[in-house]
Amino acid sequence: MDKVINTGVLFMRNLLHLNVAVIENEEREEFALPSPYTQDWENQLVWEIMDAAKENSVSFLNDSFLSYYCLIHLTDVVVLMGPYRQHTMTRAEARRRLTEERFEENTVDQYLKWYNSQPLQEMSVVKLAAHSMIVSVYGSAKDTEERTVNIQRYEQSHHLIPTDLSQDMASTDSLIFNELSFPYMMHIRAGNYEGAVATYNNMMRYTKPHKNFAIIDTVEGVTNIRTLTRIATQQAGVPVTAAQAILEEFKGKVRMAGSKSEVMKLTYKMISDICILVRQYKRTSYSVSISLAVDYIHRNLSRPLAVADIAGEVGLSPNRLSTKFHQEVGESITQYISRHRLEEAANLLMYTNLTIQEICAQVGILDNNYFARRFKKAYGVAPVQYRKQHGESAKGGE
Repeated sequence: MDKVINTGVLFMRNLLHLNVAVIENEEREEFALPSPYTQDWENQLVWEIMDAAKENSVSFLNDSFLSYYCLIHLTDVVVLMGPYRQHTMTRAEARRRLTEERFEENTVDQYLKWYNSQPLQEMSVVKLAAHSMIVSVYGSAKDTEERTVNIQRYEQSHHLIPTDLSQDMASTDSLIFNELSFPYMMHIRAGNYEGAVATYNNMMRYTKPHKNFAIIDTVEGVTNIRTLTRIATQQAGVPVTAAQAILEEFKGKVRMAGSKSEVMKLTYKMISDICILVRQYKRTSYSVSISLAVDYIHRNLSRPLAVADIAGEVGLSPNRLSTKFHQEVGESITQYISRHRLEEAANLLMYTNLTIQEICAQVGILDNNYFARRFKKAYGVAPVQYRKQHGESAKGGE
């Protein structure tokens, strides 16, 4: 059980960039929300939520200062995700939040800086992460209860009691859809096109009848399918940048679709392309730490990447990470980073009009001359010549 929870915590921290804490039962009344703006009565409210909630349930909270939290209630522990935000706050909004007398003018800038430094995350992604944890622990999310609590609605003198919990239970169709989403992700992680399509077709059956195109006709529906697919590909070890082009192309074409059959065909094509990509990377054999390291590298190609920093992200010593990485990937971390920076640069040369200097910045190579030498050594021609040779063929294939 502990290993399952720890793996889920690693996933949330490293792939979703969420702050995560595991709270033991006996620690609940000593726990405080990790925000410098949390008030004592808000922590008291959270304690009561923990006491009132059943195991195998999820609570979504937002506090007085628009920070969001997710509580996953398990048998012996509560897993807290947050704080995170759902939008970028303006200074005018911050001033409205800090109207009480105890806040001085310079506090507005401090609060604004702190708020916008929180991870920006979609609610759909947080829900998928929470339900993935539930499924990992209990084998199913069918009986999972969800509650949404707006802490702002409760004054200091009005604490929450169990009967006051605002329960937002999904419809039967939504529960079945959520239940089927996990086998869909499993097939995507395995690169199994037939299984993913079969599960997707079953998911399509359990949608609101008034939706002409069912789940994928709406912006929300497209986001659901793309989010499921994106998370599954990340779990399979496919770099974010590798899957992004497929998912963005799918998003754009669906918006232009004029019929249900066209939307379905686009979805099948997206699933096929993603499954091919997963099979190409063949990263299902990587350990959790190396999968996290690979994903961290691809999400940060434009930044300086030191082995020590990567090791700190995945919880290994630099020497241990270097050894495991070479054993599992077949090349050193430095070689891997260099190769994928050049591959990303080659794609940008083919499919964008970015200047060489802009491409260098995007792939984390700040010296143009060094980039040109490395690129020519890898591809046999200078970057400008490569663009001339391959750019036209790439446009012709669109």
